Amino acid sequence: MTGNILILAYEAMPGSGTEAGLAEKWARIYSGQGYKVTILSSGPTDSPDQLNMWDPCISKVIRIGKNQHAKAAQKPHELIKNAIHYRNWTSQVRSFLKANSNWHIIHHVSWGSIRLAPAMTTVHPEAKTVWGPLGGGQLALFRGLPFRAWPQELLRAIAFPIAIARQRARFSGKTEPSLTLVTNDQTRKFADASGLDQVEMMFADGIDPAEIVDKGRTGAHDVVRLLWLGRMVHSKRPDISLLVLKNLLDRGVQASLVFAGDGPELVRLKQLSKRLQIDENVEFLGKVPWSQVIDLYDSSDYLVFTSMRDSSSPSVLEAAGRGLPSLVLRHQGVGSMVPEIVARGPRVWRGAQNLAMSLVDDVLAHRDDPQGYVHASNEAIAWARSQTWDNKVSYVLDYLGEEITDGQGRQPSNTL
Repeated sequence: MTGNILILAYEAMPGSGTEAGLAEKWARIYSGQGYKVTILSSGPTDSPDQLNMWDPCISKVIRIGKNQHAKAAQKPHELIKNAIHYRNWTSQVRSFLKANSNWHIIHHVSWGSIRLAPAMTTVHPEAKTVWGPLGGGQLALFRGLPFRAWPQELLRAIAFPIAIARQRARFSGKTEPSLTLVTNDQTRKFADASGLDQVEMMFADGIDPAEIVDKGRTGAHDVVRLLWLGRMVHSKRPDISLLVLKNLLDRGVQASLVFAGDGPELVRLKQLSKRLQIDENVEFLGKVPWSQVIDLYDSSDYLVFTSMRDSSSPSVLEAAGRGLPSLVLRHQGVGSMVPEIVARGPRVWRGAQNLAMSLVDDVLAHRDDPQGYVHASNEAIAWARSQTWDNKVSYVLDYLGEEITDGQGRQPSNTL
């Protein structure tokens, strides 16, 4: 297959484990299918050292506008500021697209939120367009957040009907994407209400086959090793992992917990671990490089993921690739897209202590049935293999009616 693919990404940084790294991952596999791939992003021109970080198969990286180094919004003014920066960039992208029309496929991967308009809605009609995978159509669980986080969620809730009306107006003509990918059931409902017809489900993150182990684990350690990974912000509720550890210890189970990450909640977490009198069983590593994260997956028994907002979770997928099951609150993307045996936990939120006790029950169930843990590990690996970047690109190309050079057919929508 030959043709030109343009990937749109407000932030594009090769090697990043966040959304900023997605453009390079999609581009690398598209290129392997024979396409000439260009990435259009924000910020100043890459330095020679930065250009050397990109995979050589990527034809070109173009930077337009200013990269405002926007971070994940935790306060209302941050949410508004990010939206303004993003809107300014999309305006510049549309001007670029009007002046450059030689694209066979345009894939907008930037900032996976269905509330934010894609930059390719005014492109030439001959181009096939892909939007997503997207979240952003789901509300956080208010009862799961501290009160100080409610103003932002209220702002997001107020913005939903406005965003739906704007998207319906935008897609009422001939500007609907050829394919829209969504990461959870709530976002799918948002997409349907916005007037989008070609909507499919896909887990937002992918994995490389080299990161997946060949076989599952033979069992858990005698001392249960918990791992919490990510940015320490209130919406991710890292404190719940401390409650899980506390409940395990109170029920006579030897256990430990490792935090890998940094953020504004770090001080509160350290204070809580001391208040619960479990600080000797907790280790705070701070931010660690991705190569070290793999070692942490391999030395742990469970990943704890209890975010109140995230529509997906790269850590759950990465952990699954290492045969590591997760303990989760099964809602939003994880609840919609990850098999229950891979990510165990309740679907209903009844409070932090109740959730922690439920997750402890899952751990104890595996201790009573060691083969159940072995089975969960093997199923985690099988699910991870269904989520490779090759599978995701093959799915998209097949949906668009493109030839797939490796002969793989379209994957069932409920596996991606």
